[in-house]
Amino acid sequence: MEKAGRQIYELNICKYAVYLLEKNFSELKEKIKIYIFNEEQKNGCAACFREQGFEILAEKTSVLKDSRIQGWGKEKAVCWVFMGKGTSEAAVALAELVLDELQEKFADYLYIEVLEDVSSSWIKGKKLNDRRRAYFFGFIQDGEKLRNECVKKILKKNQLPPWQLLVQISSQFYEKRSLNTRLYFVPDDMVSNVPCVRLEGSSSDKKWEEKYKLSEKNLRTVRKLMEAAHDGHGILISMTEYVIREIVRQKDFEKIAQACIQFQGHLNWKVIIKGKDVLCYQDGEYQFPELGKAEPEHIQRLNEMDLDDGKRENIKKIIEKLSRQFHGTSIVFMDEESLKDEIERLVSLNRGHKVKAFQLMEQEDGMIMGITAIDGALMANLDGMCSAIGAILDGDAVVRGDPGRGARYNTLANYIARFKQKKKRGKSTCFAVIFSEDGRIDIETSK
Repeated sequence: MEKAGRQIYELNICKYAVYLLEKNFSELKEKIKIYIFNEEQKNGCAACFREQGFEILAEKTSVLKDSRIQGWGKEKAVCWVFMGKGTSEAAVALAELVLDELQEKFADYLYIEVLEDVSSSWIKGKKLNDRRRAYFFGFIQDGEKLRNECVKKILKKNQLPPWQLLVQISSQFYEKRSLNTRLYFVPDDMVSNVPCVRLEGSSSDKKWEEKYKLSEKNLRTVRKLMEAAHDGHGILISMTEYVIREIVRQKDFEKIAQACIQFQGHLNWKVIIKGKDVLCYQDGEYQFPELGKAEPEHIQRLNEMDLDDGKRENIKKIIEKLSRQFHGTSIVFMDEESLKDEIERLVSLNRGHKVKAFQLMEQEDGMIMGITAIDGALMANLDGMCSAIGAILDGDAVVRGDPGRGARYNTLANYIARFKQKKKRGKSTCFAVIFSEDGRIDIETSK
């Protein structure tokens, strides 16, 4: 393979994009690949991946010139290929969005080759320069924005109303009852020949169309008609102007409609395309069933820390185990030397109970419930060996508190920050996991 080919084949920009996607969509892990080929390589390489079960979900071609010393000099056609195991409406939309975002900056990427080394280090645990990461990866690095863009693309592609209108409709009550019906979207000229309740009017009558159009102005009218379509019924909607046409039986249009939006209660709806749930909205959050959920924020933070993979996975299991207790608690993880010093200091001041080191993962849930029921934090090394329980953590206030959070969170955040100020050794590691009574889990590193 020529030098130019080696330079553009699976660069770190591709690896990092895959890492971001796997972090935000659990079902994509080990099921997607992003590669950059020149024209001569594409067909042969893509065929190899098909043999492994991968399909091309999206591809984009860029024409660029590499003017660097030892670059190829003349213009070349470069093809971006996003491959996946299994296709779905959401996966294709996501693939197209990602390639659009990445290829726009690729020419600049070629001229900043040093970023390859930086991004490679970041993937291993070191932090990539925030400004460069934001420039090259745009909204891909922000899980919430990525999902929002995917929602917009799916709705637009299937000629469905904007998400803001769907959220408004799902928030409406009718005589204190929440919404429970379906909207079937069909071509404008389609008229059913099955039993139905058809609204009389003409598409040439603009006033009539405005009266029955899905819009913010008509929310009360729309909600009233949707109340009439329940218990196995739905409403037929024209796809261009979103005008209500008929109240029909669900069984007649389940497979005929190009798209369906099912409302399942207050602020709860989903988009169904060709019989598959493509997009779900509930209480302000979007999910894509075929792509999986995003990793919880505390797990994402743990993944970004410079930890050995074995230690990280064990800590994840400990967090899951501690989360089963029904009250709030906390645990501090430290490197062995720092842990020994801190426990001796706290115990000498009668601010905790030193115990013979034991592996948290080997304890039964009943024991975990007991040692977390008392005031204070657990203290363990990075292997999950706990050496203190009921630790009352101290320290002068050195960071601004968060009045919206409880005393446990603010105390732990301050303790970690104070600890890091006192420690001059660069190798010391210290972070806290805080479990709130409302079920929230935070990791505090006080970077």
